[in-house]
Parts: sequence; C-alpha cells; structure tokens
Amino acid sequence: MSESTQARDLAELGFLKQYLKEAGLQSDLIDPSDDVPIGVLLVPINQDDRERDRYLTFSFIPSLAEHGIKHIRLLQIYTKVPTIWKEENLEQVEKLLLAINCHLAIGHYSIREDGELYYRYVWCVSGSTILPKDELLEIIDVFMLMMDTFAEMIDGVASGRTELSSALSFLEKGSN
Repeated sequence: MSESTQARDLAELGFLKQYLKEAGLQSDLIDPSDDVPIGVLLVPINQDDRERDRYLTFSFIPSLAEHGIKHIRLLQIYTKVPTIWKEENLEQVEKLLLAINCHLAIGHYSIREDGELYYRYVWCVSGSTILPKDELLEIIDVFMLMMDTFAEMIDGVASGRTELSSALSFLEKGSN
C-alpha cells in the first residue's frame, strides 16, 4: 500500500474518531505496525447481556488501486461476538448463521477457522470525499442494532442454552 493511501486512511479514521467522540464514544486509533499492517480504529462499546466486553474495529480494505479500483474505498466494520462454545454445537450454529444472515439489513455473521465468531460489514464509500458523518453514524447504528438483535440468540445456540429449532422458529415468526 502506498504511503499516500495509508496516510489518507489514517486521516479518514481520525475523522471517524472525531465523529464518534462527538457522539459520546471513545476510541483508539492504532497506527500500522508489523503486527497490524493497516490503520485500525478500535471502539469499545457496551457490554453484552452477560457483561462481556465488546469492541468495534474500523479499517479500510487495502489494495483496491492495484485492481484498477480508483473511485471507491471499502470501510470494514468488524466485531468479535463473545460466545461460549460447545464444540458439538458448531453445526447448529452454522445453520443458525445462514438463517440469520437472510434477516440482516447489513453485514453478515460467520466463523473464522480459529473458531472466532464475528459480525462484519463492508461499506462502499466514495473515494473522492471524506467519510460522510451522518451516513456513517447511521450505518454504525444499524450495525449495532443487527448485532444486538442476534448475538444473544447465537450465543444461546453455541452454548447449548437454546435449541436450534427454537431459534429458527423465532426467526421464522419474525419474518411473517
């Protein structure tokens, strides 16, 4: 990634940091390093129903210019979803995530190879303007709403507290 692209990404994340500060949220801007090669904005958010810490991370997906993409940029919003796993429930959680993803307004839930459950949205923004404050704050609100709507259900199935059939039935009732 070019130094100018990296500098622009950090500046944009700095604008986002200011937007969030004005909205009452603190955040930390993490400069690129050997461990994390891109700039990341880390935002602590409210704890989940089980009082576990949660964070949002914001970062720009690099290397679009190498593919001839010049007029848009992709801003990723990512969070790890705190989950208590019972290994035998993995298949049920995968089925639930497929069903939930059909109900989401934005983003998707998935499981990384290391077992981390996450919720992610990639927002396509214009490459010719700075991040639009009002739109970005609304995207964050919708992201949080989708996360808060489904995270407890996912954790329930993952931990074995909730039967998959009950969760799927709830989803089906909600879509009617």
